[in-house]
Amino acid sequence: MNEGNYLLAWVVYLLASLGAMILFWRIIRFIPVQAIKNILQLLFSTFIIVPWYIHSGSDYMAPAYVISVFEVFIRKQEVGMATYVLGGLLLLVFIGSTGISIKDFVHGKKTKSIPGRSIDKEAES
Repeated sequence: MNEGNYLLAWVVYLLASLGAMILFWRIIRFIPVQAIKNILQLLFSTFIIVPWYIHSGSDYMAPAYVISVFEVFIRKQEVGMATYVLGGLLLLVFIGSTGISIKDFVHGKKTKSIPGRSIDKEAES
């Protein structure tokens, strides 16, 4: 794979990831608790975007979850470094976003999220 094809593949992947994130945000919009929605959005975005090296010594990268699946199921190897990196990042995002949500709750900052309420209804009142 030459450099042009590699960059084109990443651009296509990032655009597809953006579409997947928008679709995911639309799916979880009915969850009434804003803190849970924020945590899910961060976890999904982190999972889908984090890159990792294809193999050691390579300059090319791929999404970490793809590398993890390839190493475990296709190569029949033990869990590789990409899985640990992805798992660690997801854990850090979860702990951080949960901590922020708890801090906001303790300090009384509550976000109002009412399912089915649109911007037009807010303008009318």
